[in-house]
Amino acid sequence: MAIALDDERLRDVWSEVMDEYERVEATGRGERWPSGDPVRGVALITEEVGEAMKEALDVTRGYSAVGMRRLRAELVQTAATTIRMLMDLSKTEGRQQ
Repeated sequence: MAIALDDERLRDVWSEVMDEYERVEATGRGERWPSGDPVRGVALITEEVGEAMKEALDVTRGYSAVGMRRLRAELVQTAATTIRMLMDLSKTEGRQQ
């Protein structure tokens, strides 16, 4: 089942992810991305996934609204980090052609 591009939930989630991506870029941390190093890039994604897993475990052990907000924040950070990796791959692929 495809998600319609005009789906309000999708727009909201995409907006959250892009806000996080831009927030990190504005701090200058995006410039410290390990460009051209896919192992370190995936390690950073894995770190974000691990943080999301910790929050998911905390939520299942004792649901709380705070836990769900933290889980959502970690998932947004994971998505933004994954986009950063994809952007770097696109740049690297362009240099290899």
